[in-house]
Amino acid sequence: MFLPVIPRNFYYDFSNTFGLRLAAPYWDRMFGFDVIKFDEFIQPEDGESTEDAIRRKYGDEAVKLVNDILNWERDQFEQRNAP
Repeated sequence: MFLPVIPRNFYYDFSNTFGLRLAAPYWDRMFGFDVIKFDEFIQPEDGESTEDAIRRKYGDEAVKLVNDILNWERDQFEQRNAP
């Protein structure tokens, strides 16, 4: 089963923030946001979390955007798997 189409504002904000399309390899309708691929793009320094690297390179709004995408994704999986 596939996730619903991700809200458009996420596409626009992701592109404007990171200069990337929220599409393959970072997004898959079956598996969602690929945090491993995104981590490879962010390239945190040794001992630095991905969140801290995003904040350092792109700011707090970028961290919020990634968290919003992950929370949306989680909510979609929970709704899909609800009894």
